[in-house]
Amino acid sequence: MHSDTDTTIQGYKIHKGTTVTANFWAIHHDPNLWNDPDTFDPERFLSQDGKSVKKSPNFILFSLGKRACPGETMAYIEIFLYFVSMLQKYAIKLPDGVKPSFDVEMGLTYSREPYDIRMIPRI
Repeated sequence: MHSDTDTTIQGYKIHKGTTVTANFWAIHHDPNLWNDPDTFDPERFLSQDGKSVKKSPNFILFSLGKRACPGETMAYIEIFLYFVSMLQKYAIKLPDGVKPSFDVEMGLTYSREPYDIRMIPRI
């Protein structure tokens, strides 16, 4: 997004024509917003009883502002249906002796090395 006019945000002067982008990595790794942000913890998105998903305002998956994805609601439903159907039909495991790695390489985005999984049909 480009700034259309000179403006000041929280004491920082932003000149007209400056490109402004959100730093999602910083938001998703801010210890003021997340308890132990560098640890993989999917339970942080579950209710106290663990039976429902709670949406965090600090988890920005589909961008912000007027550039946010208009299909966010549909995408959540589709992802849920796809994932649940996969879990109903397959047991998903790592190959024997393989441990998951959460190491990343920095490029234009963070990316992980490819890895294998086993999808074992449920009977």
